[in-house]
Amino acid sequence: MADTKISALAAAAAAAAANELPINEAGSTKKLSLTQVAALLANTAFIHGADVASAGTLNLDTATGNLVDVTGVVTVTAITLTDGWMRTVRFTGILVLTHGASLVLPGATNITTAVGDFAEFRGYAAGVVRCTRYSRADRSPDADFTTPFLLMGG
Repeated sequence: MADTKISALAAAAAAAAANELPINEAGSTKKLSLTQVAALLANTAFIHGADVASAGTLNLDTATGNLVDVTGVVTVTAITLTDGWMRTVRFTGILVLTHGASLVLPGATNITTAVGDFAEFRGYAAGVVRCTRYSRADRSPDADFTTPFLLMGG
């Protein structure tokens, strides 16, 4: 294919997930789809994704943004989140987050959420997810949290 300036190319009618873009990866030209770009942005830019229903195992890998509302009242005992990824969650219902080996919570204790509480979760190796920040909607401290810097005012 002959070298063509981008400005000389015809414009796409609309962006579609299947569209591909050329990129330079370590000196080699490769293609990148808009689906891949969207996945990258979902893990690097703050995009408010669709609501996620509470579940025993909350899958935050499939969230459509890294800021999501968790709806419902089902107790959460585990979270699926890829190593290195981060999600910020706002709870719209009262539920229990259960501390354990794979869901590590501040103060090593369960958390009962309130409407409007925020939590930040980070994925680690071996399926471990850590709550690195928890913020109460009413800004009240929680006596059960023994690591004060992890509990932030809302």
